[in-house]
Amino acid sequence: MQIPHSEIRRIALIQPSRIGDIIFSLPTLSALRGMFPSARITWLVDERCQELVEGHPDLDGLVIVPFKEIGEALKKRAWKKVGQTLHRLKKELRSRSFDLSIDLHGLAKSALLVWMAGARWRIGSANTTGMKELSGLFSREILPRPDDRHTVERNLSVVHFLGGPTGEAQFKLAISGDAQIQVREILSPAGRREGDRLVVVHAGAGWLSRRWPAERFAELISTLGRTPGLQVALIGGAEGGSPEGRLFEQLFSLVRVPVINLVNRLSLKQLIALLAEADLFIGNEAGPMHLAAALDRPVVAIIGPTRPELTGPFGKRARIVRKAVSCSPCRERNCPDLTCMKAIEVADVLEAVRSVSGFN
Repeated sequence: MQIPHSEIRRIALIQPSRIGDIIFSLPTLSALRGMFPSARITWLVDERCQELVEGHPDLDGLVIVPFKEIGEALKKRAWKKVGQTLHRLKKELRSRSFDLSIDLHGLAKSALLVWMAGARWRIGSANTTGMKELSGLFSREILPRPDDRHTVERNLSVVHFLGGPTGEAQFKLAISGDAQIQVREILSPAGRREGDRLVVVHAGAGWLSRRWPAERFAELISTLGRTPGLQVALIGGAEGGSPEGRLFEQLFSLVRVPVINLVNRLSLKQLIALLAEADLFIGNEAGPMHLAAALDRPVVAIIGPTRPELTGPFGKRARIVRKAVSCSPCRERNCPDLTCMKAIEVADVLEAVRSVSGFN
């Protein structure tokens, strides 16, 4: 497939959802901007993740994809509404006359967007399990070499395919000034002390198998919370459809030190603003972990059933805590045993904290 650069004027970048997946795609956006400085680049994104890419300096526009609205209509079997919504979306996409679409998602919903966009040339990144759910029928899958590279590098393979340089991966996250002010207004009455170092902890994850046991998080938080000059802020919310409410109820019942409770209190823009000021992030493999790494904050990532070299934090300031067990990696979302996570002790995480941050 030969794609003449002179004919690429409008590009559709398709990576609609999940915080981590969008973070992994940001370097590709910046590399594309360097390669096509005059092209109009539009990101097709789920409305629930649009705050991650709004205001990005390398973007010219967004198309907000109403997947939530479509999903609710499907549940109600409101077929007419589903059809009308999809028709409006297709009309909007076709009106933009895209020359090139790049599918970095590789699943059914991104395949639908590729078809709706109707670009002349259509390529896609080979994610960790390849393009699936018919996505390969709509876009040419660009295979990275070697094929065991991190997802960030796998996504960048489409830039290599187009003949462009990538250089060092760039994560340009727009930090809203309004969100910074809002976060400070939330933190102060929640008990934030000026001058103390701030440790942000996220105990949730979209996969139940990625969650370190709550009682160990509680022990870790209690240990850090008793350290002079340190404060712990706990974040969390609806991660990937796996409810976290009971998890945080359990945590707060076990922790015996003051904690800044930010659970279900932050928008995505506010979360970015908070993490940008954090002295340390500790958490399971989930969106907030990838955000902290992209913001170049010190990160301690607790990882069990997946391969961190493929989907772990992409950054020089991250430390991965993981124990080798015979059944890992398994990519089992709802493992009943959690052998890999239970093998990680509080002492292992504290050692990583000391190595990445210098906290004692």
